[in-house]
Amino acid sequence: MGSCSHYDITIWKKLWSLNIPPRMKVFMWWLCHAALPTKANLGKRLPNFRMECDIYGCSIESEDCLEKALKVSDKEELGHFVAIVWECWNAQNRFIFGMPDFNPSVLGVRALKLVQSYAEAQEMRVAPKASHQTKWKPPISGMLKLNFDGGKIGESGWGWGFVVRNHGGEVVLAGSHQGLGFAGALVEEVRACLWSLQTARRFGFDSLVIEGDSLSLHQKLR
Repeated sequence: MGSCSHYDITIWKKLWSLNIPPRMKVFMWWLCHAALPTKANLGKRLPNFRMECDIYGCSIESEDCLEKALKVSDKEELGHFVAIVWECWNAQNRFIFGMPDFNPSVLGVRALKLVQSYAEAQEMRVAPKASHQTKWKPPISGMLKLNFDGGKIGESGWGWGFVVRNHGGEVVLAGSHQGLGFAGALVEEVRACLWSLQTARRFGFDSLVIEGDSLSLHQKLR
């Protein structure tokens, strides 16, 4: 899968505005910037790298369908496309690392159910009073704002995510990480904060304003 980082800002605005879980949007952003260990990317860096599919053994197609999907699809279709690609990526990784639950007949259904559940949850979270809604505030010029979040995935999994934006609201860095062994809501918020900071600094971003949505963490830091 090649890089599509040459797309104009309208493409990225379309991606970030999709009503799908944030980790799916971050995944697609990384995929479009050739920042994931896909077969195509690994093949460019490793000599004699095996390019065949780990599941079916077929040759990897060179045709890039992301550009057409991002430019042509309406927002609902694009959201479904991103969700299915994300689910396929996770299923492939589970297969490679010894958890072979790869069932093509249920991948799409599972992905679309997750999108539907997320949309329903978002509707339930809408505050009845506009005065209770919080609007994102940009940092001052010359600074960046890092928004992070951590939480539970499934029965025992954890997930972290962050977005770094400049004073104009443009995304300059984003990332997500997940695994097994959920240690509690507050602990995962702390771990998400530390991992987000470490990742941002590794990419050279030091002038940061940190913002999270955990009231418990905020109270303990006061």
